[in-house]
Amino acid sequence: LAVASLLAVAPAAGAATATPTVTKIADTSYNAPGQDVLSQSYSAGGRIYTVTYAQGDYQRQTLRSVKADGSGAVSVLSTQGGYIGNATRVGDELWFTVQLNDGSNAQRLVRTDGTVAGTTTLRTFQGYAPQNLRAVGGKVYFAAGDATTGQEPWVSDGTADGTRMIKDLFPGVTNYTGGSYPNSGGGHDFTAVGDKVAFSASDGPDGGGLFMTDGTAAGTTKVRGNLYLNGMASSPRSGELLFVAYDRADTAAGYQLFRSDGTTAGT
Repeated sequence: LAVASLLAVAPAAGAATATPTVTKIADTSYNAPGQDVLSQSYSAGGRIYTVTYAQGDYQRQTLRSVKADGSGAVSVLSTQGGYIGNATRVGDELWFTVQLNDGSNAQRLVRTDGTVAGTTTLRTFQGYAPQNLRAVGGKVYFAAGDATTGQEPWVSDGTADGTRMIKDLFPGVTNYTGGSYPNSGGGHDFTAVGDKVAFSASDGPDGGGLFMTDGTAAGTTKVRGNLYLNGMASSPRSGELLFVAYDRADTAAGYQLFRSDGTTAGT
């Protein structure tokens, strides 16, 4: 492949019909000698973020940011020798994970405003990297875990102390095996329903189902069990939760469309 350039385009000062200013941020290529490979790119808060790696070394990635108009210096935000993934725009920030390439199996959850000073590691996980990040009501919900809990629902307010597991829905896990696996296998994510958040999880024999949470253990409840969810969204008109699910108690019906106000009676 030919060498490609990542560009930032900004309107030139003056008339609206003026020719835009185009600024080259970096040269990238898939196989050109001496050129880094562009793996991912994102935008948040008026900045462009790029993830690159050296030829043949995709597990050692570098995250950079630059202002969207191409001005200012490029900030190198992460060169921690790991794989960068799960990037999610949260307000004007970018949150992401770094899987360290040092044999520790550690996964770091990081937030950044695009500057070195504004880049913070919130928590280091062992085993289950944060996944399905979703910003709802000033908090970020995600699935993560370790050897003692397995994968469970977590929440973060953007601080290290405020990054915590919401509730161990499927206790008794050992050696990274099990957990409630929030939102796994269904093409859906944590979804706002009023002032709460809906998600799917498995908590035992009935195979799991629909849960609601306000971000606390006491405020996390199971709305309906025996469901295998396959996609959910919040209705823009009614604010209710709409989701497709397979009801294990009514297998003949196959997948059906459900709606819920977040309560068992209202599902």
